[in-house]
Amino acid sequence: MPCQTSSAAETRAVASRAAWGDAAGIAASVACAVHCALVPVTVGYLPALGLSWVAGKGFHQGMTALCFAVAVLAFAPGFRKHGKIAPALLGLLGVGLLAIEAFGVAGLSCAACLPGSQTAATGESLLSRYAVVLPPMAGVILVAAHLLNHRYACLCCKSGHQHPHEG
Repeated sequence: MPCQTSSAAETRAVASRAAWGDAAGIAASVACAVHCALVPVTVGYLPALGLSWVAGKGFHQGMTALCFAVAVLAFAPGFRKHGKIAPALLGLLGVGLLAIEAFGVAGLSCAACLPGSQTAATGESLLSRYAVVLPPMAGVILVAAHLLNHRYACLCCKSGHQHPHEG
C-alpha cells in the first residue's frame, strides 16, 4: 500500500507523531524489562524501602493502560502514514500479553512474590507456569513492533523525511 499522506507538511507531522510514539513505546518497553528483571531480585527489600506498590497489581494495571495509550499514539499515525497493519498487530499482541498478566489470571503479577501474599503460580494453570516470561516477552514484542513501525514510516517517506531528533 502506498504512503497515505497528501502534503509535505502532513507527511512530516504524521512521521513526527509516529516517531515520538515509537520512541516512547521503546522506552516504556525497556523500563518494563528492567522492572521485570529487578523486582524478583529486590522483592524482599521493597517494603522496607516503601516501594511495595511497584510490585502491586494496580501498578501493573496502570502501566498496561499507559502502554496501550502509547501504542495507539504510535501505531495509528504510523498506519496512517505507511498503511501497513503488521506493526499494530504485533503491538496488540504485546499489549495483550501485558494485559493477561495485569488483568488476567490471579497471582501473575509481581505482587504474588511479596511476603505474605497468596499466589496462583503453583502450577494450577498453564498461564501461571509461564507468568515469569509473559511480561518480558511482551516487552520484546512491543519493541519489535515499534521498530517495525518506525522502519515502515522511514521507508515510506525516504525523500525529505527528518526524524524529530535530527532537528
